[in-house]
Amino acid sequence: MKSMLSKQENVDTTPQVYIGDQRIGGYEELRKHLGMSVPNAKETTYRPVIAILLLRC
Repeated sequence: MKSMLSKQENVDTTPQVYIGDQRIGGYEELRKHLGMSVPNAKETTYRPVIAILLLRC
């Protein structure tokens, strides 16, 4: 179910970033706006985390 913002702004992802009245966009658009690198679609954009759980029986 799309959020009201998604429907109103015709976007697929939220959250959306605004500066003043200007909609910048999502994460990648914000990085581009700030002059930062934007990862390509094949790059891993997160740091994998390995969790080890020990259970006492």
